[in-house]
Amino acid sequence: MPFLKQTAVALALAVAISAVPVAAQAPVAPLKNAVMPAPPLDLAGMSKTRSENIIKLLSFAQEQMKPEERQKPKSLTAHMALTSSIRLLGEYKATEAIDFLLDNVSETFFDVSLSLNSLMGRPTVQALVNIGAPSVRRIIERLQNPLQKSEVDERQLREFATIIRQVDGNEVGLFRLQQAAKNAEGTGKVNLLNLIEIYNRNESIFGVPTKPNQVPAVPAPPAAPAPVAPTANPQ
Repeated sequence: MPFLKQTAVALALAVAISAVPVAAQAPVAPLKNAVMPAPPLDLAGMSKTRSENIIKLLSFAQEQMKPEERQKPKSLTAHMALTSSIRLLGEYKATEAIDFLLDNVSETFFDVSLSLNSLMGRPTVQALVNIGAPSVRRIIERLQNPLQKSEVDERQLREFATIIRQVDGNEVGLFRLQQAAKNAEGTGKVNLLNLIEIYNRNESIFGVPTKPNQVPAVPAPPAAPAPVAPTANPQ
């Protein structure tokens, strides 16, 4: 399967990057001078089992996503290792990674892939979409959580709407949210109702899409004045 080959490369990159002290890594060059280094292809750290690969990918991504690590300069190879690891967690449909991905759903990444996917630069969102229904269930569980004390901000609700719509479609996704809102209380109910409102407006992380056949309304021309009846000739 194609993603197994990608997994091998990503894991090799992860092992190589984690073995090099961060201080020794070259900072990212300006884009016009950026040169993509050849990735190391040492597959010694590759495992044959899905579960072990997921553990390695998730551990590497979690380590690299720590605040202190995110603030450090990264080489292009390091960026590729991180985004590939997150993307592969989605291709593996790794439900073990859902909470980690949701914790970082608003993160944007310098994406060095050649993908033309509309979610390029948002590998956490794409991974959650690839995992599918378990991601949607976990989003709803988090929003319903009675321990949730504050309302979720609108940006994150748009990200949740994007994931749910791409997994469930418009009608099923909306029905699922409406059913969840019926059983929610307090802040959880408010969060779900806010998400439903965004869902009804067809909003996503890209804003409000234009409908393909939507033509701007043209005002009708004013009606012609009624003809005036001729007056009778006086006798």
